Amino acid sequence: KCINMNKYSLFVFALQSFCIFQASLDLQVFLESNQDMSHGLRIGVCVPSACPSDDLSLLVNSVAMDFGLTGSLRGCVVKQKPMLKVYEKVLMCFLSLLVSFVIVASALDVYLKRAGRKSDLAKSITAGATGFYIETFSAVTNTKRLLHVPDKKDMTTIQKRLAFFHGVRFISSCWIILGHGYLTIEPSATGELKRAMEFGRSWLWCLVGNAYPAVQTFLYMSGFLLAYNYLQFEKIKGARMPLHQKIVMLLLRRYIRVTAPLMFVVGCWLLVPLMFDGPLQVEHYGPFFETCQRNWWKVLLHINNLSDFFDMCLQHTWYVGVDWQIYMVIWVIPVLMARRPSLALSISTALIAVTSTIVFLQAYVNSYQPVSLYTQPYITATMAMMKAIYYRPHPHVASYVVGLIMGYYIFTKGLRSGSQMVTSRSKEDDRTTIKKSLRYFGWTTSIAVALAVIFVPYKWFSGAPWNGLDSAMYAGYSKFAWSLTLCWLTLVCVNGYAGPVNALLSWRPLIPLSRLTYGAYLIHSPLYLVRAGILRERFSIQHYHLVMEFFGCVTMAYMLSYVMYLVCEAPVARLEKLAFEGRRNPQDTSMRQGDEINRIERVRL
Repeated sequence: KCINMNKYSLFVFALQSFCIFQASLDLQVFLESNQDMSHGLRIGVCVPSACPSDDLSLLVNSVAMDFGLTGSLRGCVVKQKPMLKVYEKVLMCFLSLLVSFVIVASALDVYLKRAGRKSDLAKSITAGATGFYIETFSAVTNTKRLLHVPDKKDMTTIQKRLAFFHGVRFISSCWIILGHGYLTIEPSATGELKRAMEFGRSWLWCLVGNAYPAVQTFLYMSGFLLAYNYLQFEKIKGARMPLHQKIVMLLLRRYIRVTAPLMFVVGCWLLVPLMFDGPLQVEHYGPFFETCQRNWWKVLLHINNLSDFFDMCLQHTWYVGVDWQIYMVIWVIPVLMARRPSLALSISTALIAVTSTIVFLQAYVNSYQPVSLYTQPYITATMAMMKAIYYRPHPHVASYVVGLIMGYYIFTKGLRSGSQMVTSRSKEDDRTTIKKSLRYFGWTTSIAVALAVIFVPYKWFSGAPWNGLDSAMYAGYSKFAWSLTLCWLTLVCVNGYAGPVNALLSWRPLIPLSRLTYGAYLIHSPLYLVRAGILRERFSIQHYHLVMEFFGCVTMAYMLSYVMYLVCEAPVARLEKLAFEGRRNPQDTSMRQGDEINRIERVRL
């Protein structure tokens, strides 16, 4: 109501601005009980927009000092027509162009397919280069590709056996979205903030506050599929391609597919201030929008995770930077696995031991938190740990390398058994036999380790000190332990011993959703940030409200991911494949077989 008052109102003869003032208590007892948690009284006031901000700040500070408080002006919002910046105009034109391509291509695609039943000309256009580019941007064709799930009888053996990755990917992404829903709450617009600190007193909070193993799951899958796909590539046509060309394909193709959706989301994010506003918009503009205006190039180069937290462009994209930095080094290991497997396995083992021990020593020497304890009032300590450890690539190397080793094992086991794991649709006798007693032991041990990784931090969430040896051990080796549980899950699913677990994870409706996971991850955090920025009233921290918002965010994230898939991901993937492989001959069966494996490689997040 405030900013909608203008000079034509009855009692107001100037534009109004909505300003937020904060008064902080300087009571020592309050500071000691809450440490460095943000605190204070925030008040929204409607004032004429002609009032200079310096005068308002001086006024509120003078009044606050009379009561022993420290006052500050947090920012003012004025309703006025936005002046488009150059980059905003460029982004809007670019997005409009992409959408136009999709609309026109979709219409032409539908017309040509219908006309092709009667017209030879339409058939020839569809079969030619023009038809390829039309299908590249066609929402109709790309939607069919997205939703296509072959029947089990039409699946290759390896597609069947690795289908559980689709379910793991979707569930892990939902776990991350749930955790971020609790952690991206705006403290200054929250009622009963103390309740958030009490969450850690419940064991169940570990399922939300300790969602970090989901990140290791994605790194494990990335390592597994990198090793398996590269070894399969070597088997099919590796001898015909020089090593330097393989390296270019490994790095450049992955860079394109990972970076294009990421930069698309960054571009859309920079346009958000034109679409939404709220009382906290001014406060959020600096840390959430100006950082992207300044540091978009860091996102492009995948070094965003090396910046300070409040200088990152979209903080959740730290993962993409870490994944790429590990990939740039780790690709050497699959190459060695194809040539000198003993050396590759030795290097892998050394990497796991060294990187895990480095994290252990960092945590022990500096008394870093074992995980991010956001329910504790020591925000400075949490941010210090995240900057020194969690946002860096070395703590996550173990999960990636364990995935590499498991991918190598599954591939070589298939070859030793004489199985054509890529093409066979009938042979099932190449499965590894696991004795019943070993299965019981493996399931019991893996479940126990997984529960320990998830619930051991309860003691620190509930307030126990984290400067002991157990805390450092957890920080250093928990990621490796979680990856070992994923090795067991992979082993039993691939060899048919997972029963209902494999049936659930391989459920056919999860396959299209899993293909949208990368986009959903990139989009979900901006949705939560928009929620915080447009709040008009205090937000009540209750599990019911947060869980309801989680389901809404998952739904919106996947819907918008589908839109991004049509406009960005699918066209880029098709054009990238054209650039590196050319248009394929439909009669080239070996190429089609290799592509079946490449479809599974889309496990990125």
